[in-house]
Amino acid sequence: MAKSKEAHAEYMREWNRRPGNMAKACECTRKWQVKNPEKVAQYKRNYVANNPEKVLASQRAYVKRNSEKISAYERERHRQHPEYAAYRVQKYRAARASRLPPWA
Repeated sequence: MAKSKEAHAEYMREWNRRPGNMAKACECTRKWQVKNPEKVAQYKRNYVANNPEKVLASQRAYVKRNSEKISAYERERHRQHPEYAAYRVQKYRAARASRLPPWA
């Protein structure tokens, strides 16, 4: 026989008030994580990938860790840029006009 809606609502209220055994729940979670380390890693990756705050935090952390490497790379990229190279040549010619050969 089906329960009435009121009886079911009361049952759910009681169910939601039950004392949960969190220690047992945590133990189950830990066991699952110990058994499946690659699944845990995948879960963490997906959690970070789908969470904008975590994405920003990880980007900031990466920049903080590798700031020297990044700035060196950017400096080199700037130095190699054709417009900047032309500007350097122009500056050199202006500063050392007397040292340039007549054909330059």
